[in-house]
Amino acid sequence: MRLLTYQFQDTTRLTPEWLVTVQERVNEALHPALPGRWTRVEDPCVPEEFVLHFLARILDETDQVISPHSIKYLSHRGLPYKAQTQKISYRLYDLVALQCALEEQKTIQLCQSAAFRHHEKVQTAENRKKLSMKEKIERMKASANVRYSERTELPTSRSSLVVSVGEGRSTREAEIIYWPSLYDVSKRCKFQLRFFIQKCDYQ
Repeated sequence: MRLLTYQFQDTTRLTPEWLVTVQERVNEALHPALPGRWTRVEDPCVPEEFVLHFLARILDETDQVISPHSIKYLSHRGLPYKAQTQKISYRLYDLVALQCALEEQKTIQLCQSAAFRHHEKVQTAENRKKLSMKEKIERMKASANVRYSERTELPTSRSSLVVSVGEGRSTREAEIIYWPSLYDVSKRCKFQLRFFIQKCDYQ
């Protein structure tokens, strides 16, 4: 397979904006306005070396065997239209390896879990700094006599990116899909990253 013979290239040759865009879209999938479900982000036209480097980076960060889960020949009904083209799928159950590959761009970090109060992101009790009495008084003064209540910061929902083996038929893998033969002239490919977002609403 191409992945097994792929050699790491100088990462400065890889456009960091591509990974930043993918990372930002993965993080935005946690937004409470979106339902908890299988989610897919994609780039319809990306240099194939970017995708191969991304896969090789994951391979370097995990002990799992990263080989094609499926190779299919099927029609692509979007643009560019193909009556038959190749679709290659890789499955990953290691969240740390996925995180390392995504964070290679070093601009933004992967947000694995986030708490929200309605649509606003808030800190939870386990990671929120506990205010001293003096700090609470200063905060009350700064809020122009509006009574400060810790309850206003209690989350109403939590969203989490889940990548694991799962239980029974409830699989929770991350899936990297790419279509290497869609473009005849530009030699680019279509990239898709599929993952599961779990949502929990608090009463």
